[in-house]
Amino acid sequence: MVPGRPLFASYREINAEEGGRSEVKGIKARLKRVTEYDNRISISAMAGLQLVLIVVWLEIGAHMPTGLGLWADILFCSLVAVFGNAAIFLAGYVAAILLACIPIRLPRLLIGTAAGAMLIIPKALTQMNINLKGAFLLLGSLLITGIVIGLIAYIAVVKLLNTPERRRMTFTVAAVVLAACWFILSDFQSLQAAFSKIIETDSEEEEQWNAYAPSAFGSYSVQTFTYGSGTDLRRKEFGSGAQLISPSVDASGFITKWNKVRTLFWGFDPGNLPLNGRVWMPEGDGPFPVVLIVHGNHTMEDYSDAGYAYLGELLASRGFLTVSIDQNFVNYSVYSGIPGDDYALRAWLLLHHLKFIDEFSHANNNLLSGKADMDSIALIGHSRGGQAAALAAVYDSFFKEAGKEKKLAHIHYPIRSVVAIAPTDKKLENKYIKLNDINYLTLHGAKDSDVTTFDGDRQYDRVSFSRNSADYYFKSSLYIGNANHGQFNSSWGQIDIKLPLRWLMNTAELLSEQEQQVIAQTYISAFLETTLLNKTQYLPMFRDWRRASAWLPESTYINRFNDSRMLKVATFEEDSVKETATLKNTTIEGSELQMWEEQDKKNRQQGSRFNRAVLLSWGDRKGSFGIQLSRAAAKQLSSSSRLIFSLAHASTSALQYPMDFSIRITTVQGYIVSQPISGFRPIHPVVVSRYLNAGPLSDYIKGGKLNPSTEAVYQDYIIPLNAFIGKDSPYKPSHVAKIEWVFDRTTEGSIFIDDIYLQR
Repeated sequence: MVPGRPLFASYREINAEEGGRSEVKGIKARLKRVTEYDNRISISAMAGLQLVLIVVWLEIGAHMPTGLGLWADILFCSLVAVFGNAAIFLAGYVAAILLACIPIRLPRLLIGTAAGAMLIIPKALTQMNINLKGAFLLLGSLLITGIVIGLIAYIAVVKLLNTPERRRMTFTVAAVVLAACWFILSDFQSLQAAFSKIIETDSEEEEQWNAYAPSAFGSYSVQTFTYGSGTDLRRKEFGSGAQLISPSVDASGFITKWNKVRTLFWGFDPGNLPLNGRVWMPEGDGPFPVVLIVHGNHTMEDYSDAGYAYLGELLASRGFLTVSIDQNFVNYSVYSGIPGDDYALRAWLLLHHLKFIDEFSHANNNLLSGKADMDSIALIGHSRGGQAAALAAVYDSFFKEAGKEKKLAHIHYPIRSVVAIAPTDKKLENKYIKLNDINYLTLHGAKDSDVTTFDGDRQYDRVSFSRNSADYYFKSSLYIGNANHGQFNSSWGQIDIKLPLRWLMNTAELLSEQEQQVIAQTYISAFLETTLLNKTQYLPMFRDWRRASAWLPESTYINRFNDSRMLKVATFEEDSVKETATLKNTTIEGSELQMWEEQDKKNRQQGSRFNRAVLLSWGDRKGSFGIQLSRAAAKQLSSSSRLIFSLAHASTSALQYPMDFSIRITTVQGYIVSQPISGFRPIHPVVVSRYLNAGPLSDYIKGGKLNPSTEAVYQDYIIPLNAFIGKDSPYKPSHVAKIEWVFDRTTEGSIFIDDIYLQR
């Protein structure tokens, strides 16, 4: 500000001070002096603001990989930051020129730069799961932070660092603070994992136990190679580096949308899609069970197929011919969108990979000759790949029923097992996928901020088994309290979704990537050995995760289990009458309950889980819920029989205290025995998912779906009926007349119960 001149002044007054020049000449003079009120203080503030803007632009660029390699991505990010800031500076200068026409003395360039940023950046941020209002709020707070940083830097330079001694002391303190910040922000779990490799176990017994861990490498040496088109423009391993040349396939008959930019990038279109795969194969004569792994919808240019090497190597060492399928060309791209019918396309491609493996296994003189057992197949999928795996298992029948002949693959192989890792469960052709007589395993993390609801549990409920089948099938689910979406793939990492800044994601509560992958290795390996190799030693861990606790990292686990030999008692799907059960001649009754009704299950967004359960509430330690069995059903029971049911909290108030109740059995002779449920296993606490560190901004990110929330997740309780037999007890399981849930141990509560079965 010019000394003695008021803050506001008319052009005429300013012209008079400047020698009586004409008004037009005065305006021109002022335009030449746009920055006259931007002194050292405001320039320092603007430097801090520009520093913050560079970080924002780099973050935007990092979410737009080019697919052309690391250096190309670095160059692209740098160009985004340079041109983005240049655009803001240009817009800021234009704004400063406009401010020069207003008779007010302000740091015009600083204000103009901030205005330019608010004009340009928020729209770009809306492409990263934050709405426009949230983008303005976030950017405004960042701009203020940048200005404060610039002012602090100015004060430090001018006031604090005016002597050599002060400069040395300040730099020393800054170095210590930065080192402390780095240590605090480091991944302690990763550090601990690194140190744990150095520490040898003191217990020989523990070493022997861990040798049986499903995540331990098996006895087979592993051969690794790739197959592909041999002409791939982007992936050398599927181009000139492919050891087997696979045919292309024509999906043009049903793909409804395919951007020309996608063709330009990949070099092919829907008429000649490649079959690319990474193979981990046991060295030996074979044939080996075939396991295909397929990734989900990650950014197309950030390749996903190599992220399952930790699974491929383990499974091959334990006797499975394992292939990670490349479907990156089906994924979303910032530049070309996503193909139409991508769910069907993912499953359709899986079937064509099976056909290729089958043909080459039956041919001579190639790496796959005689190696594939096509009567023993499992499909593993992650995210959309998890739904694709389920769809592929029933592909032609699903689309034939929908009347979509163009989508049929006309490829039929017996899929024995499906593993779905954090799968989607989208309605296709106006219906959902149902599986029958297929083994099914699903894993999901409570900190999954991509697929935020436990959709694999919905598919679990739609897996059925034929009565009196000669073959044994089972299904199981595992909900993991500290797992996210991305760390099941080594390429995806801790950040599940695009965000304006990565520190908005709450990663402090996550398991490390290594720990999360150990869980996947443990359960998937055990599942495949049980279902494809007919081994039974790991079956108990699917009934109760605690049987595998020595092999798992510390976290909260919730699991379900059901098999083809269980007797269905009540699933609450049979009708709308709450007193009727599924099992013939079996009735349901309730007494002194505050609430007893059948309801649709809800997910954390209050969407339907498409499955009914019974909601029970009680108070004052009063109330009971019972199943009255027929004599014919009871006579099927023996000392090895079990009661099985699923239980979930119906209220977050369960956070406040542990819950307990009794299981009471009455025999036909009137003899009563009772045990607390906590004696078999404690009722698990409610799992709260806190996805973000965004505070008030959470409401504007992903439509508020990432606010802290809970979900009704069902834990199965498997209770041996012989556990009620006491010394000199006249009780016998075959004499059971009534089984009751008696709410006499906790003052009040509210729970869901579902899927009541008896194992004969």
